[in-house]
Amino acid sequence: TASKAKISETAPASKTAKPEVSEASIPSVTYIAETFYFDNGSSSLQNGSNAKIRQIVREAKRNNAFVRVMGYSSSRTRNTDMASHKMANFKVSLARAEAVATALRRAGMPANKILVEAMSDNRPAYLEVMPEGERLNRRAEVYISY
Repeated sequence: TASKAKISETAPASKTAKPEVSEASIPSVTYIAETFYFDNGSSSLQNGSNAKIRQIVREAKRNNAFVRVMGYSSSRTRNTDMASHKMANFKVSLARAEAVATALRRAGMPANKILVEAMSDNRPAYLEVMPEGERLNRRAEVYISY
């Protein structure tokens, strides 16, 4: 009854209770800052990428933001079995994300503010029925969150 409810309301919290997450620690803004495209099988940033990298670092630092770099590959690998196909695409997508992350660190972005993810050929942005779709899926996307 009423006294029982009052007792349970004032009982100490369990030691296994999850800590409260303040709303201030949860990013309220996340947006794609840039997409970098890569040549077939390559994880080298193209010429002209440095200006974009510096701009991302300035924006992230100005907002005390985190940066997430997601690397992707196209779904095309020639003459390979499914396991080799998946592994090749995972490796190249990771290398692409790492290449962008390395450039961000060189431009002054703190390493503890960068998250790298390899997406392989999951979530293609374009259909690959034409070479242009394949080219546009070989990418790394950079997101800023604060």
